[in-house]
Amino acid sequence: MLLSCFTLFGCSSGGGTGISAKNISSSVEVMDVVTVEDQAKHEILATPTTFLLQGEESEGAWTRSRFFFETYTSGTFKISALAMTSDESAGTPFRYTVRRTPQGVRGETYQVACIPATPQGITAEQRTKADLNAKNLARFLKSGYLEVSLLEK
Repeated sequence: MLLSCFTLFGCSSGGGTGISAKNISSSVEVMDVVTVEDQAKHEILATPTTFLLQGEESEGAWTRSRFFFETYTSGTFKISALAMTSDESAGTPFRYTVRRTPQGVRGETYQVACIPATPQGITAEQRTKADLNAKNLARFLKSGYLEVSLLEK
C-alpha cells in the first residue's frame, strides 16, 4: 500500500466577499511518499531493546514474550521466572533472549536480544537483521504490535 501526502494552500488577495480565479494563489507541496512497511520499520528502529514496564504492562509483555517464543522460534525455548531463550538446536537462523529484572516498586526492566545462530562468523547483514528482529520483538512486548512482514527468518 502506498501512502502519499499533498497539501494545498489557497489565499485571497482581494478584500471583497467573493473569490475569483485571478486572485487565488495556490501551491502544491509534495511530501515524502512512504509505504506502510517503511513507516513500521521506522517505528521499529526507534524502539529501545531495554525498557522499564510496571504492573499489568509487565505481565502483558511477559505473556506476549511467551506467545512469540511459542509461535516464531519453532516452539523450542527455555523459560525461567526471569528469562526466555530460544533453543540453539531449533534450526532457526536467529536466537532470541528476553530477560526481565525486578526494579522494586518501579517495575521490571526488560532486555531483548537477537543474535544470528550461524556457527561461522557473523556478517554485517546478519547483524542488521538480528538488530531489526530484536527491536521488532521489543516493540511487540511494549505495545502488542509485531510486524511479522519485517521479522527476518
